[in-house]
Amino acid sequence: MKQAGKFETTIYRKPTLSNLITQWSSFVPKSYKIAIIRSMINRAVAICSNYSLLHEEFLNITTIAVINGYPVNFINTQIGIHLSKYINKTQTSNQSSDNSTQTAEKIKYAYVEVPYTGQPSYTFINKLRTFTKQYDPQTALRAVLRPPPAIKNNYQIKDPISLQLQSDVVYHLQCKNCSDTYIGKTIRQTIRRFKEHGAPTNITSSHLPTSPLPPSAIPSNNNNIFIQNTALKNKLLDIINDPKIIHLDIHDLGIKINSISPTTKSSETNPPHQYLNYISIKNLKQHQKENDHTIDWTNWKRLFTDSNRYRLLLKEALAMKHLSPTLNLNVRSVPYTIYPEGKKATSFSSAPYKK
Repeated sequence: MKQAGKFETTIYRKPTLSNLITQWSSFVPKSYKIAIIRSMINRAVAICSNYSLLHEEFLNITTIAVINGYPVNFINTQIGIHLSKYINKTQTSNQSSDNSTQTAEKIKYAYVEVPYTGQPSYTFINKLRTFTKQYDPQTALRAVLRPPPAIKNNYQIKDPISLQLQSDVVYHLQCKNCSDTYIGKTIRQTIRRFKEHGAPTNITSSHLPTSPLPPSAIPSNNNNIFIQNTALKNKLLDIINDPKIIHLDIHDLGIKINSISPTTKSSETNPPHQYLNYISIKNLKQHQKENDHTIDWTNWKRLFTDSNRYRLLLKEALAMKHLSPTLNLNVRSVPYTIYPEGKKATSFSSAPYKK
């Protein structure tokens, strides 16, 4: 705000301020409570432009602290200590500061972390400081008090996520009728991936919603794609309806994936990742259909979890290398070699440096 041609600054607080800080009755070290009050005092001294505004801010700090159970004498003591330091700071001479610097250079500080259990913690620190002073007078011990973990950490507040609904996992499937196995990974819920693999409806329906999309959002044909961006929708329609583009129809899923033309050499040597993904799904279904076998969809194993997609692929590749699943057509997800061309050795010359 501007008064008499000069700008005046003070602390602004939102109308939604809750006035909540650490309660005085909280089981934390007293140094934590002192730090809370001192931080507000430091901010007031640094921002308030005159003593009148500073006095008003001190009253606000006192009001907030009293609401949270802090004694008024404790608040006034902290205000007095800080103001005394602020006034004395401007009056210190260069000679005294030099002497304090020389004295500080001779003192060594040792830090130790002590669990906070109340008064016994302070008693232990005092005895430890006495012992340190007797052993090495030039060493000053500084203790850091750590409060115990919060009570909520001892209880499970949220319900655990079931294994079928977990995502970002590498899973291991076993055939009930033979020793064939399959290893895969998914960044979605595993039950959705199992549904694509051909898991029976009675297993997947109990975990998946019956209607994930409203009827108006389900496309009936290629020209009714549920996309709000008109330009993007028209571009996708041009790609889908282009007769020159060959589509790989996954009839079991009702999904279309673009693939490279089978006449090109690259499609024979390096098939696209989507195509390999389709083959692995089809191969798992074919094993059940052609051999009249059943995959154990309930007693599957979760091998790894990772939110990073590349690390998840790497863990899947390592699992394939170790367990050698028989139903996987692709040998690995990512290359095992970290340095394909070798790592160059760094050598340093022993000759002296010359300018």
